[in-house]
Amino acid sequence: MTPGRTPRDVILGLTEVDGACRDINWFGLNTDGAIALLLWICERYTITALQNYTDDETVPCDVDSACEALVAGRSFQGVFQEGPPEISQIQYFSYRENESADWFVELTFFPQDVSLEKGLAPFVQLIDDAKQRCNASAYYVRYEDGSFDTVWQQREHRVVVYSSEDATDLLAAVEAI
Repeated sequence: MTPGRTPRDVILGLTEVDGACRDINWFGLNTDGAIALLLWICERYTITALQNYTDDETVPCDVDSACEALVAGRSFQGVFQEGPPEISQIQYFSYRENESADWFVELTFFPQDVSLEKGLAPFVQLIDDAKQRCNASAYYVRYEDGSFDTVWQQREHRVVVYSSEDATDLLAAVEAI
């Protein structure tokens, strides 16, 4: 686990209502992985809105059209609610990072949508399950940079709440408590 970071730090990072949302950034996703992550979300959440981007416009769509947009290399956005208690609402943003098959996918949530009633382990396991499903090389759960929080500059040392590299050690630390 990242030196100096404890399960308590991670819990605070996930649940502190400070005006900032949290993002889960996924790395190493090809088109199949971006689609797999979208379908993983659709299995667990109710769709509120789906939109894909074509040149200069945003077009509402269904899940099949969203998958087709990803195959065509177009950006996509989704808003989901009524999900698992660990993160009850989530937003999905994707765009092609470069000319290769790599996608940048970001899942956004707010601290008030997180429940750690059953502890930290179910949250970490939920995100690790998504990582396995989409075959991502890594993920980072982090503070969103766009916060207007007046103490944002004081938080530089904890922009990343935890990463996939921390997950095993984090689960072991939680078990030991």
